[in-house]
Amino acid sequence: MSQQCTVAKVAPAGSFREEVKSAILRWLSQGEHTGSFVVEKRSLAFSSSIGRRDENQDRTLFLRLLPQVQTWPVLEAIVLCDGMGGMAEGATAAELALSSFVGAFSTKKYGSLADHLCAAVEAANEDVYRRFGGRGGATLSSVAVSSDGEMAGVNVGDSRIYGLFEDDQLVQFSKDDTLGNVLPELAKPGSPGRLGELLQFVGVGKGIVPHRIDLRNSPSPFKCLFLTSDGAHRLHQPVFDEVVKSSPGIVECAKRLTALAEWTGGKDNATVAIWHAPHKQIQQPALEGRGSLEIWGIQGKYELTTRQESPSYFRGRDQGDARGSRRNLPPRNRRNPTGERADSNNESDGLRQESDHRFDSADSDQAVGVDSADGNKSQLEIEVIET
Repeated sequence: MSQQCTVAKVAPAGSFREEVKSAILRWLSQGEHTGSFVVEKRSLAFSSSIGRRDENQDRTLFLRLLPQVQTWPVLEAIVLCDGMGGMAEGATAAELALSSFVGAFSTKKYGSLADHLCAAVEAANEDVYRRFGGRGGATLSSVAVSSDGEMAGVNVGDSRIYGLFEDDQLVQFSKDDTLGNVLPELAKPGSPGRLGELLQFVGVGKGIVPHRIDLRNSPSPFKCLFLTSDGAHRLHQPVFDEVVKSSPGIVECAKRLTALAEWTGGKDNATVAIWHAPHKQIQQPALEGRGSLEIWGIQGKYELTTRQESPSYFRGRDQGDARGSRRNLPPRNRRNPTGERADSNNESDGLRQESDHRFDSADSDQAVGVDSADGNKSQLEIEVIET
C-alpha cells in the first residue's frame, strides 16, 4: 500500500472555496454514480439508475458543515444536479455545478439560509458558464437546515423538491423552469414546440434567477423532504404519489421510484435523494477549535477537517508538532448482505478522505468557514496524505 503526500503552498484564505471545490470535484469524478446508499441509520437515502442512457449524468450528495467557530450554526443540506445531456459534457457540468455549490455553501453563512443557498447557486452558475460558455449546464435542487432553526430550499431547472407531511400530504415546492410550465396555455395535447425545454439552468450565465423556497412555516411537520431528477418524476402523477405515500420507509421509497423509472422505459437517468424528518435531527456539537465538512453520496463518504493554528506556525515555529492529515481509503464497494452499500457507525463504505486546513488564527474569517476579503492577512495551508 503506497502513500502520496500533496502539500499546497501557504495561500490566502480567500482560496478556501476554490480548494473545497477542487477537492469535491476530484471526489465526484471517481467511483460509482449508479446504485443506492444509506446514510446514518436510515436518516437519508440515495438511489440512482442509468436507464437506457450511455452514462449517468445525475449527481447528488448530502453535506454536514460543522464550523470551528462556536457561534456559527451547523448547516446540513441535500443537493441534486442533473447534467443536460443535449449539451456539452453533461456529467462534467453536473459535477462542476455541484462542487462549486458546495464550495460556496461551505463559507461562513451571511444573511438568511435562503440567501446563502442562492449565493451558492450563483457561484456555481458563474463557474459552469466560465467553463462551457453557455453550451453546457445542469439543473440544481437543494434543501438545507441550520441549527438555529432555519429551513429553506433553492431550485433551478426541472429537477424537483417535494415534501411529505405527517398527515400524508405530498407537496411539490419547486417550479420547473420549462416553457410549458411558464406558459401552461401552450401545454395542451397536440401543441407544437419544445415545451419541456429549459429556460434557465446552472451555467446559463447572466440573468439566472434561483427560486427561493421558505420551508419554515409548514402546515404540519415533515415526514421527509426529497429531491428528484426529471427521470424519476416523469411517472404518471397518481402512481408517483401512491409510491411515495405507501412506501414503508425512505430507503424503500427511493429505490421503488428509480426501479419504476427503469420498468417504464428508462428513457433518462433517474435519481432520488430522500431526507427523513430533517427538522428533528440537526444539533450544535462541541467543536473544540476544529471544524469539518462531511459529505455522503452514492460512492460513499468524504470528509475534510479544519483546525486553527497559532500565528507562530506560519512564522516557521511549532514544526515539531504532529499535525499531519490523513486520507484513508477503505475497501471499495463493500456491500451488506442485501447487496446495498450502507454507511454504518458514521464511517465510509466508499471513499473517505480527511484533510487539515491550517490558517492564521489572527484572522478567523475562514474555516470550514468564510472567505476573507483581505487576502494579504489570512493564510491557508492544506496538506493531504493519500493511502
